[in-house]
Amino acid sequence: MPGAIPPLGAAGAPGRPAVGAAEGPQPPADDQRSPPAQGLAAPTAPPVARPAPLEAMPPSGHWLQPLFTSMLATQAGVAIARFAAGDAWGAAAMLALTILGCLALAPRGDDIDQGYALYYSPVAALQAIFDLALVADRVSRLKGEGYFGWSGDPMHNFRSVLAIACPVVELITALLCFALFKTGTAAGERSSLLSLSSPAHSRPTEYLLEGAQYGSTPAGSQFFKGKPRKLADLI
Repeated sequence: MPGAIPPLGAAGAPGRPAVGAAEGPQPPADDQRSPPAQGLAAPTAPPVARPAPLEAMPPSGHWLQPLFTSMLATQAGVAIARFAAGDAWGAAAMLALTILGCLALAPRGDDIDQGYALYYSPVAALQAIFDLALVADRVSRLKGEGYFGWSGDPMHNFRSVLAIACPVVELITALLCFALFKTGTAAGERSSLLSLSSPAHSRPTEYLLEGAQYGSTPAGSQFFKGKPRKLADLI
């Protein structure tokens, strides 16, 4: 019929595609794509090296540990005060004792080394006995003047107080270290400076390769073979 409107989808003007018709080859859907060729392997992620987890050792958690650390700091302060009071030899011996006590602590400060603790306790007790002998000698020399002279030289009273404080601090640290040594021995704890050289801590870090393939050596592999040489052969 002349003047009728052509339906949708019919051919339009010459050179123009019909409305709704495909305008070219359409890409296949994801589920209809051709599989990869048999000779090509699927890409895989490179192997990632990660350290093997180490066995975590629980800290001591004993309430004597922070007290022992605080007393070591106090002992270091007393040693510096002995230098100020003019007792250089006594201060040097006390500083050496404090360093030995610091070695008895673990690197993290939450445990104690059984080896150094075994050394520190008797050495600190012996040093305290020597300082007690110095106190007795000072008391005998100041018997007529008085051990404390509140109206005299302030340095006199400072040295008198310091002479009593030295053996007291040393005895306290010796007892605390011995108590920690007994506690660690009963619990089997050993995670401090000396234990770092044990086989459990000295073994190299093991690395695991994710995605690595293990098996026999492929055929045709050649290993490097060199000729040993001496320095005398080249001179």
